[in-house]
Amino acid sequence: MNVLKFKSFDDVEDQSYPRTDINKHPIWSSPQFTDNSNYLQEYLKSMIGRLVKVDFLIGNDNLVCKEGILKEIGTDYIVLELLQSNDLLVGDLYSIRFVQII
Repeated sequence: MNVLKFKSFDDVEDQSYPRTDINKHPIWSSPQFTDNSNYLQEYLKSMIGRLVKVDFLIGNDNLVCKEGILKEIGTDYIVLELLQSNDLLVGDLYSIRFVQII
């Protein structure tokens, strides 16, 4: 009986199970959103450098509005340069409810 062993836990190389290309790639990876404006990340990337007003949902019913220059978009975050202080604000992309491009 062959037992599936994870390579990262094995001290000795075991060739008892077939090797495939899937063993060469990491198990966890970030989703890749490329050139598809159907995703919020890609749409917002096209707006980098623009003045935006972003509403974040905090908790169940508290909307917090932030206004600034859109500097960067990541897989799960956005970066705004706040107008009042020139500070950089990093916000959770998944708590965004509305984005107004000004």
